[in-house]
Amino acid sequence: MSMKICLVTSAEGPRLVHRQQWLQVLMQKQIVSSDTELEIVNLAKHTHSHRAYVEGLYFELLQSAYNVEAVLQAQKQGYDAAVIACYFDPGLEAAREVARIPVVGLAEASMAYASLLAKKKRSIAIIAVAEKGVLKTYDVIDKYGLTEQLISNRPVRHIPLEIYGAAGTSGKAADVKVAVNEYIKVARECIKDGAEIVITGCAGLGPMLAVEGVFDIDGVPVMDPVSVAVKTAESLVDLQKLGLKLSRKLMYRPPVSEDISIKERAHFGFV
Repeated sequence: MSMKICLVTSAEGPRLVHRQQWLQVLMQKQIVSSDTELEIVNLAKHTHSHRAYVEGLYFELLQSAYNVEAVLQAQKQGYDAAVIACYFDPGLEAAREVARIPVVGLAEASMAYASLLAKKKRSIAIIAVAEKGVLKTYDVIDKYGLTEQLISNRPVRHIPLEIYGAAGTSGKAADVKVAVNEYIKVARECIKDGAEIVITGCAGLGPMLAVEGVFDIDGVPVMDPVSVAVKTAESLVDLQKLGLKLSRKLMYRPPVSEDISIKERAHFGFV
């Protein structure tokens, strides 16, 4: 049975191109099943400045609502699952509450999968973009109760947003090379401090590195969170055939009927 999975993203220009290129590779190399379709769904509204989103708490909050709405629109359009393409997992729990399809976040999926590839405690490092992005990443991992899986010394580090921004905005080979080299330098510092696996904590940088063939640094796996999240979404759809679905017992129990939910969304201008 065919399956359609969408990547919900605010990316534009070369940053979007890297995502599109990598999704094509996942399908061409049959990393996903041959009858699984991967497509991009763009947000109706998003920040114009990448820095506003990566470093802004308020702007992330604003955009989170549009992530949820994009998931609901994807569901309406017949997608079987959705991946929210941001490592902060903005709007993930809210989307799960109101959507009927599986919704996957990059941080949650990558951390869960990394624990299968390295020892359970003090083995994982994450490389984010932007200094404030480091703090936001810590908050996400702590919320999931997975902090103990991280290496002890500075487990979340970053490459400068200016370096990633130049590569993501221009798409020029020279700029991409600078970003890749900076990432490798930071990754080696993490490995020196005990990392057995390095996760790329960015939905744009992960595919960029994957397109450039960076999957291993000095014998340590480098994880693209987009690939892992897509495979997780695919697995969740398949496991529904066994009746294994999102628990609606309490946390993700819809607070109101679907009719009232539509009225509430309309009140806020989303319908």
